[in-house]
Amino acid sequence: GALAGLDAAVGRLADHARATKKLFLFFSDNGPENGTPGSAAPFRGRKRSLLEGGVRVPALLAYDGLRGALDLRLSSSDVLPTFVELATGVALRGLVERPFDGESFADAP
Repeated sequence: GALAGLDAAVGRLADHARATKKLFLFFSDNGPENGTPGSAAPFRGRKRSLLEGGVRVPALLAYDGLRGALDLRLSSSDVLPTFVELATGVALRGLVERPFDGESFADAP
């Protein structure tokens, strides 16, 4: 079905990213829409909710050198500072003076 096809395609993209030394990031969609079937269980909330079921999404990060799984609580606002640090070796806070949201997870265990 559609989910199996998506799973296979994302897997191929992640494998290609590792093989070509590129970074691949995939975010899923958050929770079901109000008034539609579906569940965000075991979390409470749905789309447009600030409860975990409305904001939590699975994500996949793949690149050559990353081994294993990370169990981190991240936000999409963490992507920019992380990618800047991975690309330059310098924390974004050291490069810009203006405030921004997000924290780098480049050195996550």
